[in-house]
Amino acid sequence: MTRPAPDDYVVAIPTWHRADVIGRRTLTALAAGGIDPDRIHLFVADTVEAADYRRLVDPCLYGDIVTVGYDPYDVDVVTPGDRPVGAAVARNAIARHWPTDTPVMSVDDDLAGIALKTDDKTRTPIDDLHRFIVDGFTTADRYGARLWGVYAAPNPYFQKHRIRLGLCYIPGAFHGMRPAGDAADLVDLAHGHDFAISIQRFVADGVLVRYDDVSMLTEGYRGSGGIVEQRTPDLVDRCARLIVDRWPDHATLNLTKKSGWTEVRLRSLPSPIHGCVTIDR
Repeated sequence: MTRPAPDDYVVAIPTWHRADVIGRRTLTALAAGGIDPDRIHLFVADTVEAADYRRLVDPCLYGDIVTVGYDPYDVDVVTPGDRPVGAAVARNAIARHWPTDTPVMSVDDDLAGIALKTDDKTRTPIDDLHRFIVDGFTTADRYGARLWGVYAAPNPYFQKHRIRLGLCYIPGAFHGMRPAGDAADLVDLAHGHDFAISIQRFVADGVLVRYDDVSMLTEGYRGSGGIVEQRTPDLVDRCARLIVDRWPDHATLNLTKKSGWTEVRLRSLPSPIHGCVTIDR
């Protein structure tokens, strides 16, 4: 079977209690960025949520609604081998919804767009999202990566005009993947899925692709709905410690943030395939 081309990508949006937001945020941003609504699939928790989205969201802005069947408040931290919980169920459903190797762009439901670093103080919005996504999958394919994404912090001072190939954090809010059909596609944590997937795919594939000069325009944890309603300091701390316990050679804890939230930091490891951490772009 021929591998789907980069421009055959689909867009998956895991969303919960954001029917009143997603239409004027993410879906509007995707439409403005030249993305065909037929590519877009909304992944919701249950039939009640699905009915709300069909009632409140303009059907011209998306192609399909997929009912996953999970409880967003089921956030007990698990140990290796246990069932996935909370939003991890939705993430896993996305990874298994299409055939292996399908280019899947996963986008959060509060995204306003993405932006390119202009200088150390400013960013410029990227208007052609379609072209950027195709370029992302093309670049990932070139280097043999199944997972690619953008820089997490929207601060151009820390961004560099480069592509990172070594181990790095790929934010779950805006990332592309070609599911392999293996265990590295899946997560079981109620929080920190993107750290786990970043490590798992690096271990499995030996390479990731991240655009270090591109970052998101998003509201993050502000407002209602989404993971903000389950995210607590205790949950974040327990999941962070579990990640570090599972992958001590790839992750460490940062307990020095002024906010008091526990943070996972990934070690700077080169790609064993390409023998480097970053390349210029």
